[in-house]
Amino acid sequence: SAGSAAVTAVTGFCTTTFTSGAGAFLNGTACASSSTATYRYTVATAGELANLRVFSSAAETAAAGDVIVVNKNGSATTITCTIVQNAAVCSDTTHAVAVVPGDTITFAVTAATSAAAANMSASVGLYGQ
Repeated sequence: SAGSAAVTAVTGFCTTTFTSGAGAFLNGTACASSSTATYRYTVATAGELANLRVFSSAAETAAAGDVIVVNKNGSATTITCTIVQNAAVCSDTTHAVAVVPGDTITFAVTAATSAAAANMSASVGLYGQ
């Protein structure tokens, strides 16, 4: 469970500034709008995802903020956080999602309409059962 030590950390990142108002994935390339997750983490052992942490090298200037969601098998989970205006980090330490071998994990981002966040990285712990 999320109270024990993480077995591994699932990570994703992108470089440069996001396209304002666009959806994107943390694909390990430029933070441009993208409708396809080209980077996926494939789960090898059953467990639980929890403790999302997100960092941007630039504070968000838009009031709406940037929303980051952990996807499992292409669908949004309850694990999410928002980088709010004047911040460069966010986290979700409340929600957890069960995973089994073969599940795929991606990080989706919806950028604010005047996005300033850049060089974003995210991680979520994978805890054994």
